[in-house]
Amino acid sequence: MAARRPPKAQVPWSQVKAKLSDFDRAGLITLLHDLYAASKETQAFLRSRFGLGGDPLEPFLVRLGYSVTYGASVTLPIRIRLDRVWTPKHPRGAART
Repeated sequence: MAARRPPKAQVPWSQVKAKLSDFDRAGLITLLHDLYAASKETQAFLRSRFGLGGDPLEPFLVRLGYSVTYGASVTLPIRIRLDRVWTPKHPRGAART
C-alpha cells in the first residue's frame, strides 16, 4: 500500500522553507506581490510587518483611550475577548467563558 501524503494544511514549515530556498530575488518579490494582492488581511499584515503606513492598532487605542479618560460617559463600546488568560488559579491558560 502506498504511503498517503499529508493534507496540504499539515505540510511542515521545513518543507515550505526548502521550497522558498529555491526562489531567486525576483521570484520572492513576485510571491510577495501575489500574497499582497490576495486579500485585505494579507495587505494589512505585510504593511505592519514592514512598518509601512500607520499603526494598525491606532483605532483601537483611540477608543480605549477615550473610555479610560472619560469613563462611563462615553458610549463607545469596548469588546475585548480573551480566550486564554493566565492567572495563578489557571496556570495552563484554561479557557474561560
